[in-house]
Amino acid sequence: MNRKKVTALLALTVLLLVSCDKKQLEPESKEVFGTICTVNLYENGTEKLYAKIFDKLNEIERDFDSAETKEYENAKRFFQLNNEMKKYSAIKGCAIEAIKTITRKSHVRRMMVNLDGKVYVAGTKQDKSPWKIGLKNPANPSGISIAVLTGLSDISVMTKAEFNEDASKLKKYPSVTIISTDTIFADAYSSYIFDFLNNSAESDATSRRDSTPEEKIAEICEKLRKMEVKMIIIDSEGKIYASKALEGYLGSEFDDYQIVFM
Repeated sequence: MNRKKVTALLALTVLLLVSCDKKQLEPESKEVFGTICTVNLYENGTEKLYAKIFDKLNEIERDFDSAETKEYENAKRFFQLNNEMKKYSAIKGCAIEAIKTITRKSHVRRMMVNLDGKVYVAGTKQDKSPWKIGLKNPANPSGISIAVLTGLSDISVMTKAEFNEDASKLKKYPSVTIISTDTIFADAYSSYIFDFLNNSAESDATSRRDSTPEEKIAEICEKLRKMEVKMIIIDSEGKIYASKALEGYLGSEFDDYQIVFM
């Protein structure tokens, strides 16, 4: 092979290598787990890195409940509900943890992941301003956020919510958000607290027990405080309960939505 052909071949090889890792400044959104997942890696985003992330998410979706796959057993947590141990699978929390692992190896310092309302943020926005994470009104899912979290970073905000534009059909506590650096715990625990509070509300209504929502929620907030975990509850009337540690970070967008810090 003559010198010119060798030079041309080397140039083509370099071009192919560069094109395989082409910069991608736009976020990537794809359907996974039956919903849309959006990942934004900002200046660190490349086509290759986005492809690696979504390949991993597809693998998790395919293998998560397989009896032969033990890799994801850590994403299945047990909590006691009505004197029974109930398993809560945190597949979306597992997915976000996988994204964090991939991006950490690629030295990504600024990123945002939104997986059906389950959010992870790292670093700051491009203009150096803090992230803002909105919380939807369960009775108006298409409307603007009724409360906004700001100033948080390198943390997961995992929400378990059921939306219904007919407020009369909402559960007593239709939205539970857990904020933690442990994404899998936050995902599983938001589902558990959602079930626990709504199950307790139904039991109280049947037995006419004299207990208040504030007492139950305050007790959970105190337990989470010792774990350095925070919580936000939105009830069916739009009242917002939140961990006291979120004062200064959580604000209501409307005057008629009261936030009670506990």
